[in-house]
Amino acid sequence: MYFLNDEAQVIFEDDFWPVNSSSWRSNKSPLRPNYIWQMESGKFYVAKGVPSEWKPGAVTAKVTDIEFAAE
Repeated sequence: MYFLNDEAQVIFEDDFWPVNSSSWRSNKSPLRPNYIWQMESGKFYVAKGVPSEWKPGAVTAKVTDIEFAAE
């Protein structure tokens, strides 16, 4: 996750693994093909250390690694 300021410059980044089997999710199984995962309503991922210069809502994400389970 890349956090941007008012000038759309990256000022902070944080790693996030929302769907792997060792993440903090209550269901530890891998995400199956065509399945969708989302956090519970009203709950949000919290990044620690985001500077006050961050423009709220200005975040981009980049998938840097993907692994498929053997069938």
